[in-house]
Amino acid sequence: MLTDVLIPLVVFGGLWFILKLFLDHSTRRKLIDSGNIDENIKYLYFNRPEQYAPSSLKWGLVLVGLGLAVVIGQILPYPWDKGEIIFSLMLLFSGIGLLVNYAIVSKKQKEAQAKNTLEQSKNQPPQPPIGN
Repeated sequence: MLTDVLIPLVVFGGLWFILKLFLDHSTRRKLIDSGNIDENIKYLYFNRPEQYAPSSLKWGLVLVGLGLAVVIGQILPYPWDKGEIIFSLMLLFSGIGLLVNYAIVSKKQKEAQAKNTLEQSKNQPPQPPIGN
């Protein structure tokens, strides 16, 4: 009974998604061919891999934590229902994954900020001494 509703939803949803991708691609192509591209359009339409890296890292760490929680929950000798321990381990390890993600991303941001300030200091002319 549920499949009678679910199958048409998946089919029409898939067709809608493919049509949307095709129309978005044709719009991008027309914008690029016209040559009227300002910085806002470049920011919206051109994919940058560095934009997606923190998100991929975050969800990768969370999923590894969830998988690790399930494996450890199955291994532990727990005499009662294992669902509770597995659920709590899933929350624990996904939280640890998010904390590790935060540490990695903040370290990368600090390195990038230090690199930018170093480049800016190299590009500025030397200041004359003050007080003479």
